Amino acid sequence: MSTTKVTHVVFDCKVADRKILSVPIATIEFAPYNPKARTADGKKLKYLIEVIKVYGVLYPLLITRDRELVDGHRRLTACLTLGYTHVDCIVLDMERDKAFTAINTTPEKLGGKGWLEVGRGGGYLPEPLRGQYKELASLVGEFGIDLLIQKRLGLNILQLCKSVASLGLSRGLAEIILLTAKNGLTNKINAELRAKKTREEKMQSLEEIFGRAAKGIV
Repeated sequence: MSTTKVTHVVFDCKVADRKILSVPIATIEFAPYNPKARTADGKKLKYLIEVIKVYGVLYPLLITRDRELVDGHRRLTACLTLGYTHVDCIVLDMERDKAFTAINTTPEKLGGKGWLEVGRGGGYLPEPLRGQYKELASLVGEFGIDLLIQKRLGLNILQLCKSVASLGLSRGLAEIILLTAKNGLTNKINAELRAKKTREEKMQSLEEIFGRAAKGIV
């Protein structure tokens, strides 16, 4: 019995200008502001490691010509864990910060939490995020930004706390932000702001919440 091997020939495709290169992992540099949660040892990383064990790296990393990593931090971490020496990469003819921002504002958004780490690491932020970060940093300083990152809060805390301050509380905006972050008050604040109360009632409730927080009573 004879068998016939079917070969699929694609006539309408072209070879792309960008080539996939197998790059030595030791020469690739992680982005300094990539959110640490993306490469933390957890379920997602363990799952990815198991997938790569079976199938290999299914799609390439993106790096700059200087071998700075733009996209694929979790894949690279998994490859390092598995003892890979090389990994497939596409080399971008772009500056790292701009490429990183382009990637994370189109197919896969970082969200407020991630952008805080980008800003803290000196990375490029698009407008209006850049202006929000600068305003937030001017209020709470590097210590405050580090606290927000530690508490897994994002840029949206600025607008939330501005809404609180606009009610006329006795505390300044910077103190409101820091107390909110330190004591995990975002849910309580949102509940008060949305409550069917008068302005005066909301202000009184929030004064009490921040008063207790300042004393360490939450």
